[in-house]
Amino acid sequence: MTAAVVFVRRQSPDWQSLSRDYRQGLAIDPSRYVPDHPVPGFPDRLVSLIGEWNRRFSIDFFTFRHAVAMLSRRNISAIPDARMLTLDQLSIVAQCASVERCYVYFHDDDDFFAPHLPEVIRAAKTDADSIVTPLFRLGSERHSTFVTGDITPDFQWGERKPHDFRYQTNNYGIAARRCTTIAELSALKDHVLASRYADEHGFRDELLPSVISATVKTPASASMLHVFRGRRSSHRAAFDAFLASCRHAAEDLPSTYNWLSEPLGKIHRLVEHVYRGDGYVAIHDLLGEDHADLSAGSLAGGARRETVPAQGSIVARILSAVPNWRRRG
Repeated sequence: MTAAVVFVRRQSPDWQSLSRDYRQGLAIDPSRYVPDHPVPGFPDRLVSLIGEWNRRFSIDFFTFRHAVAMLSRRNISAIPDARMLTLDQLSIVAQCASVERCYVYFHDDDDFFAPHLPEVIRAAKTDADSIVTPLFRLGSERHSTFVTGDITPDFQWGERKPHDFRYQTNNYGIAARRCTTIAELSALKDHVLASRYADEHGFRDELLPSVISATVKTPASASMLHVFRGRRSSHRAAFDAFLASCRHAAEDLPSTYNWLSEPLGKIHRLVEHVYRGDGYVAIHDLLGEDHADLSAGSLAGGARRETVPAQGSIVARILSAVPNWRRRG
């Protein structure tokens, strides 16, 4: 039996409704996508930078971010025994952690995970408080693998880099016994906060060599938007660098990592279409069923949360009480 994994998506705007409203010509209130508190790495003048993206390209910023978020969601929903929740559902996460042996992974909407993640967790040799694995990262700079300690990753993608903190963005899974209250979960939701909390509370980590997570920082990532300051051509170097990085990274990635290469290929195409000035029809197949009627400017369907609860389990009963949940299958 595989170990259950609870994925908790960190705070993320409703890109789908923002995309729909923008394409229908409705006014967008910045409070719908600007964080209500300072976030490290976010640029100032966020609203004007996004506005500059929308002036330069035919495919708007909100639709682009929604497309990337959908690729991430589909990737995670394919993982066996995955429960998918969001940061505003920490009480549900705590309930799950209280009744089932599982691991909790916090992630962003541009993160990707290997389908065999539960098997890696099951292979852990200690009853650690957290499982830490190497992390793939791709951005405008060359692709890299973040590794902590003296671990040799099962594959090193590009340059080896040390952790900036005890944990990196999505490469730490926290044991259920450490996640039974909202207070605990709130302290663990961000990798910087979680690193400090683990130090203060004496967490025991088990370091494993399997690379089971990745993050892809596209030109629409908050840390990249600064390139839209200045002349109308100011973004070109960043887009060129990202596309080149994608091509080189794909060449270096073995076929066993198709859980990343498949969405990475689609992100590459998406960025290419944006950069060339193509319209929405060009990305119809990338957006899939959620954008069934692009020509009419409407986005089909509401936001969905998916899960694969064990039939008849306590967790299944907990999750069945959550509005708008749908089972796969």
